[in-house]
Amino acid sequence: MPYTKVTEAQILGTRECNIRCDYCRLVRDIPFERKDELDIDGWKTAFSKMDSFGIKTVKGLGGEWSVKEYLPELVEFITNNTNIKFALLSNSSFDNPYRTKLVDGGLNSYFASVDWADPKILDSNGKSAPGLKMLLELKELGVENLGANTVIMPQNIDHIPQILEFLTENEIVMNLCPAHGGDNYAFEYRAKTKSGNIANCMPGELEELVDTLFDMKDDGCFFAAPASYLDAIKTHAIPLDWKCGEFSQLRIDANGDLKICPDGGPMHYVNAGIETNEKYNILSMSPNDFRDLYASFDANKWRARCPGCGPWSAQYRAEKNKRYGIGDPVLSGRKNR
Repeated sequence: MPYTKVTEAQILGTRECNIRCDYCRLVRDIPFERKDELDIDGWKTAFSKMDSFGIKTVKGLGGEWSVKEYLPELVEFITNNTNIKFALLSNSSFDNPYRTKLVDGGLNSYFASVDWADPKILDSNGKSAPGLKMLLELKELGVENLGANTVIMPQNIDHIPQILEFLTENEIVMNLCPAHGGDNYAFEYRAKTKSGNIANCMPGELEELVDTLFDMKDDGCFFAAPASYLDAIKTHAIPLDWKCGEFSQLRIDANGDLKICPDGGPMHYVNAGIETNEKYNILSMSPNDFRDLYASFDANKWRARCPGCGPWSAQYRAEKNKRYGIGDPVLSGRKNR
């Protein structure tokens, strides 16, 4: 089998979503026609191809993939026909019968959006209460790996240690991501919003939070990202000048196009690091094509074109996995600290 060191992929299963978070513009500005999104047969082909490329872990993002009725069938296909460990990231808005179908299909990793520990205080777009409820229910149903995606905003920055304590008590890991938006570049995942941008936090608040999280991580709290990521948040999350070091994680858009970055723009398709204007699509690639694509990618050229962004925990993990040959620290066990 052709070999590369890229063993993790994050995919946008769909650009559709049933809520609109202030800090996200992913479903507002779509770079292709909605009709061009992959259907279940397309995604079955895509997962089979990723398996043949040597991809070991895949995180399914959105949009909100649970708006698609076919997703439980796709989860069952992944479980029974590939060696891929699949994690679903969701706003937990689906009902119990849909949840049962996902679990029966073999879902073993799930991340919920949780921005508040106590929804009675404030709940970001109604996600946190159902997210916490879903995580606890899935734990009872035996889903092996559970995590919460928490976005740092000025409104919740004082509550994040409380969220981490609650998650740790229930053996659920936290994955942390700053909300940011830039004036000079239209970040695909991060809308321009004054209220949610962490650049609008009080001076010193972000640094104080990071120091607190360092202490909590050392005390054994279930924090998914490496310590280097916390350092990067303190340094790069507000100026938005962090740049990935290498081609370490595959990204696939909802229409199958291959990307290399969590954010948008032409330099974030894989062809930005290759001497070609051709876009690459998962459906048209063979294992040899992917090996050749990886071999021809020029990280220096790509970094020279990239304006930088806020740090991403997933990219940090992927780069660490690539360098040291370890599995995804979240998917390999929720007690990894």
